[in-house]
Order: sequence, then C-alpha cells, then structure tokens
Amino acid sequence: MAPRKNREVVKSRAQTSSRTKPIAVGILQACDLVGLRRSSLYQEIGAGRIRAIKSGRRTLVPIASLEHWIATRPEFRQAGQR
Repeated sequence: MAPRKNREVVKSRAQTSSRTKPIAVGILQACDLVGLRRSSLYQEIGAGRIRAIKSGRRTLVPIASLEHWIATRPEFRQAGQR
C-alpha cells in the first residue's frame, strides 16, 4: 500500500502546482505575456524599467515587474481625443 500512497501524494502535488501562478518566467514567456519582441524586452531590462534575475544561464523576469511595467505605461489615446 505504501507505493500507492506515494503516487497519490505525487498526483496531488502535480495538481496543486499546475494551478499556482508563477512568480517569474523566462524571457520568451515574458515577451509573450507583454507583447514585446525579445530585443525590446532586453532594452527595457537594460534601461531598468523591467527587473530581471539570473539563475545560472537562465534569465528570469518576475511577474510583478511585468505587471508594474504595464501599469506605468501611458494610456493609448486616438488622435483628436482629449
């Protein structure tokens, strides 16, 4: 019975982790989330407007940094609108 219980624990953990929101994503996923090209994202990181952290060779972008960047962008206004 012990192996069966272990499988249930593993299954339970997998179900839980698939529902949690990540706190950081890779560069390509960050680009997809905010709609930027890779080079534009790196420019924003270089300018200090988006935070990035290194984990070995990987560059991770905190979701909170992307959300802050979006929140601080100016609103779109069509020509002639005030």
